Amino acid sequence: MKVVIIGAGATGISAAETIRQFDTDWQLTVVSRDNSLPFSPIALSEYIEGKISREKLFLWDDGFVEKAGINLVLGKAVVSLRPNEQEIMMDDGSVLPYDQLLIASGASPVLPENLINLQGVFTLRSLADAEAIRRHFKRRVVIYGAGAVAMKVSVALRRVGVDVIVLCRSRVLRRQFDEDVCELIHGLFAANGVTLIHTREVPRIMGNPVERVQIGGREFECDGIIAALGVAPNTSFVDGQAIQLGPSGGVVTSDRMQTSSADVYAAGDCAETKDIITGKRSIAALWLPAVEQGRVVALNMLGQDVAYEGALSQNMIDVFDTPFASIGSLDGEKIDVRDGKTIRRFTLKSGKVVGAQLVGDIDDAGLISSGIKRGIEVTDLEHLKLLSRRCNRSLSRSQYVGGE
Repeated sequence: MKVVIIGAGATGISAAETIRQFDTDWQLTVVSRDNSLPFSPIALSEYIEGKISREKLFLWDDGFVEKAGINLVLGKAVVSLRPNEQEIMMDDGSVLPYDQLLIASGASPVLPENLINLQGVFTLRSLADAEAIRRHFKRRVVIYGAGAVAMKVSVALRRVGVDVIVLCRSRVLRRQFDEDVCELIHGLFAANGVTLIHTREVPRIMGNPVERVQIGGREFECDGIIAALGVAPNTSFVDGQAIQLGPSGGVVTSDRMQTSSADVYAAGDCAETKDIITGKRSIAALWLPAVEQGRVVALNMLGQDVAYEGALSQNMIDVFDTPFASIGSLDGEKIDVRDGKTIRRFTLKSGKVVGAQLVGDIDDAGLISSGIKRGIEVTDLEHLKLLSRRCNRSLSRSQYVGGE
């Protein structure tokens, strides 16, 4: 059996390791457009800050690859997928045949038109990106975006002495936290010297390489810009006539992670899957769902007939030594448990817990996540010792609904 995996991110390595856990004879090839061994993208900001060494980023080493019998093809991008011929073509013209294929090609950062082809514009997705950011920014950075990547790189660069300016449409992490929790993050930014500018204007960029940014009548000199405006799935090599693509451009999958083409699976940041709370199909673009999806694909390739239960949104971030965690939905009735600077906030719908926000102490995030997946009710929170009689219960749904 010849299995080819496109992509060496969380999904690809999870699938490869699962296959090798159960079968050591299949011919297993993993293709990566990166030139480095598989690494952890969620640790890149820590590498920029200098908290961990470059070597600690890698998830595989040469010894593991050799022992596992994996043909790891680095530095090559897939340009064409031919499901009828059961083969893929890479950018050097080489062709790889397969019996079963996993599309785990991930996603790439989105750049607005005014930043395309400009020198001094950076994104943070690859190890090469992190290394370039470490080398380049010494004085001041403008960060365009306010999601998790933007927040992590803001903290990392500020901690190494770089002046940080963040351009934010409304509030940071607005899809992960309620407004008052976001305000706590704003306060931590201000206390640590990060300038947060709220604006819906498109920044005017001056210089190539970038030298200055003008926004809202203010002008800032800077070393450059880091764009953190979200990602788009890497599916340009997929023919939508042969394999169905969804509205997001991601590959449409079944609950077995199969595509519309026989023997082709898709998972991770390039695949549309079900949200476990809403039931809607979308791209999760998160590490934990990507790992689980890769495992589900591998088990189905091995003939075990395993369904993917769906993705649950989970984000954890440390903002200047204060940890925050967001799990599931923001939309619903809220129950607060506060103890000093520690906050546990649960979101309820029809008596079931569908989301949680944690500030200060996030040790129970895994337990809460598992409970939400199981469909726990508010009474279960007391049983799990996650709720106390001191809780402040809000019956106002509109007070905490997420959004701008």
